[in-house]
Amino acid sequence: MKTIKFSLLAFLFITFISCSSESDDPDEEQGDGTISSEIVDEWNLEAWDYSMTSSFEGISVTSLGEAKDINASIKFNSDNTFNFQGNYTVVMDIEGLTNEMPVNGASSTGDYSIDGYMLNLSNTLGEMQGQQVPSSGGGEMEIVEISENTLILRGEQEIVPEMAGMTSRIEVNEYYEFSR
Repeated sequence: MKTIKFSLLAFLFITFISCSSESDDPDEEQGDGTISSEIVDEWNLEAWDYSMTSSFEGISVTSLGEAKDINASIKFNSDNTFNFQGNYTVVMDIEGLTNEMPVNGASSTGDYSIDGYMLNLSNTLGEMQGQQVPSSGGGEMEIVEISENTLILRGEQEIVPEMAGMTSRIEVNEYYEFSR
């Protein structure tokens, strides 16, 4: 059970750090260029929380979570690539049961593009605690705020993973807050 919980959480976090858009064209217009240039830098993860509803074999479970003891960052490079790495502890509340799960050695790399206020990550490779984590292959994050010192992202996604030959459905809402 612990392996399933870890795999699901690893999949969830790397999936959102690794979500992709429908277009992977690097020549696609980058909004007005302002946000694209503002995002280039290393950003420290200050806060991350989520709500998730998982449906599996007719059973639906809701969980809420947030990160603490965060030592993680994402770097957006001027060549439209990104690198995420770090450690954190996820405090999960699943149907009233609270559990803490340390996550060490999370990482993800790939490409990014910006269209208006939408951040799209693609061609991603993720790893968590030595285990490779697949990308979901869909989704995007809204840039809620970007300023000299703050980057706030919000994501909504529906994921339909297959684990051990069984399919589930996961609906996730996430919030990320970064600082320089």
